[in-house]
Amino acid sequence: MNEVPGDLNRLREAAAGCDVVLLASPEAVLHFAGFGANAYVREGSPPWSWSSTALLVSTDTAILVVADHLVREADPIGATGIEPYDPLLPGDFERVVAGSLPSASFVIGIEARHVSAAVVAALGTADIRPVDSVVARLCAVKGQWEIERIRVACAMATIGQRAVAEAARVGVSELELFQRARAQIETTLGGRVILAGDLVSGARAEAEQGGDPSTRALEAGDVVICDLAPAVDGFFGDSCSSLVLGANEHALKAAKAASDALDAGAERLSHGRRARDVDAAARRVLARNGFTCPHHMGHGLGLSQLEYPLIAPDSDDTLEAGHVVALEPGIYADGFGVRVEHVFLVTEGGPERLTEHTLSISA
Repeated sequence: MNEVPGDLNRLREAAAGCDVVLLASPEAVLHFAGFGANAYVREGSPPWSWSSTALLVSTDTAILVVADHLVREADPIGATGIEPYDPLLPGDFERVVAGSLPSASFVIGIEARHVSAAVVAALGTADIRPVDSVVARLCAVKGQWEIERIRVACAMATIGQRAVAEAARVGVSELELFQRARAQIETTLGGRVILAGDLVSGARAEAEQGGDPSTRALEAGDVVICDLAPAVDGFFGDSCSSLVLGANEHALKAAKAASDALDAGAERLSHGRRARDVDAAARRVLARNGFTCPHHMGHGLGLSQLEYPLIAPDSDDTLEAGHVVALEPGIYADGFGVRVEHVFLVTEGGPERLTEHTLSISA
């Protein structure tokens, strides 16, 4: 597992045909430079708190272009220099990006989905090549400093799941459960947190498979899908549990099958293993129990909620040490839905589980 300087060298090797690589996604800037002040903007943030950031990586330099009011916050561990710009001056970001390019930049690799047309125009006559997939795959292999942040986010997911399990009972609404999870996580952290995920119950769990919590009150026999993905310091954790309220033997059987499928997939999370083999192992367990899963069995995460590798039947991805993978088999039928999820770190010696919540609970 490489630290940031090693990752920069991997980027240079992967984009060997480029004189410079222009990174503009918050995820890539955080991964390669260690700078993430604007990776995720909280609800209610003032409009001037967000501004564009870029990292220009050449053979021997890595220049971070950042808004002037954020320079004091910038302590990049992977950049060799910082170039400020005025976010209130139209065109200044594009001017500074173009001015920070090495003089002999004939071929420029860019994250095409994150670089604006104005920046492309400022690059002039350079030969521009998209490197989105290359960058995303490199970002999926986490360094130790990133893994430590993901550990914290996963610990917060576990805390949120336990809060929901303790509060789930007939008459409580989906929204109240989600608020309980958020309150417990933020109290533990001592501050605000971004909390993504799903919390649905009853027929919604089958029909929608997920979604935002509503004011629907839980009823006897309901199954609650609780998927919590908190982001802490720009890094996501993930988790999912299925809570069965009262007598619903079929749902409990499905939850047990999903948990067994997750375990079967987790046993195969090792460096060099094909992602599709992990998916197949989990699906075999579901099939033996008479169930199917309509979606992928898992995905990478950390800098965002969905990254490489994709654990799916047609995936060509290969697991690497440093990948953080969420496994999430789900079953949706007969008026209910269940989904369970744990997060694992892939290491040379096998998987390390990062979440500790109970997958299925009879409440």
